[in-house]
Amino acid sequence: MPSTEPASATARSPAGASVTVQRLGTISVVSVQGPLSEAADLAHSAVLLELAEAPAAVLCDLSGVTGPPEPDSSERLASLGEQTRRWPGTPIAAITPDPVLRRCLEQAPGGRHLAIAAAAADVWGSLADGSTTAMVRERMPAAAPSAHDARELVAGACMDWGRSSETAAATLVVSELVTNAVADHGPDIEVSVARCGPRLRIAVRRAGTRPGRASDPETLDIAGPAMMLVEGVSESWGVLPTRDGGAVVWAVLLDPAAGPGDSGPAGTRATQSRRPPSQATT
Repeated sequence: MPSTEPASATARSPAGASVTVQRLGTISVVSVQGPLSEAADLAHSAVLLELAEAPAAVLCDLSGVTGPPEPDSSERLASLGEQTRRWPGTPIAAITPDPVLRRCLEQAPGGRHLAIAAAAADVWGSLADGSTTAMVRERMPAAAPSAHDARELVAGACMDWGRSSETAAATLVVSELVTNAVADHGPDIEVSVARCGPRLRIAVRRAGTRPGRASDPETLDIAGPAMMLVEGVSESWGVLPTRDGGAVVWAVLLDPAAGPGDSGPAGTRATQSRRPPSQATT
């Protein structure tokens, strides 16, 4: 593979499995080493943490794993496909030269929403094609007036992207997400809205106070009346953990004018030959 910048994060298990995260251009590369049975949970957590950073895509390199592809481990990794299905604009790929492991990933629940191949070059084109086409983001104080500023940010993006029909729902969603985040601790928040084909992905990131490996999204405490409103107008919503112990709370809106073929992102088995860039950028 082309050269990458120095590792940004490394996690290890007591049994010696490790996961290292690097940035190759705009794509995050999660490299897995050691017994798959030990590394699957580490890799799953590392990919979620990278998604919270909003890269163009995440590539999970399983070339260094050892041991048989046990069903539990394969299903744990393939479940990342459900995140791709619900969180559009940041595709996830899994690469491994082991045909048995590739088949296990493809057959596991969620696997059809991943790009699965033997080498990075085989999926690079599909990752680029499936990534976010536009995004605006802004850091704001964790204070009540930021809800108004967030609505203005999102309304402006909808106008610029020709998505004015979604302005009412999008501004409602971002207002509720900001209200939820402001009620928590932290000096500031980051609001973003991304255009992902017929979908808008709205996210609010709140800071945390306990750096380290984060929990799975299901264990993060995000609830209340605000999220019931978000659920009512969104196609999907959820939470991503961040390395500082915070969270990215997000929601996805589907353009009402989208046709039946736009009902959900398709998985990729993929094999475009477009190669990654020869040099990493920050």
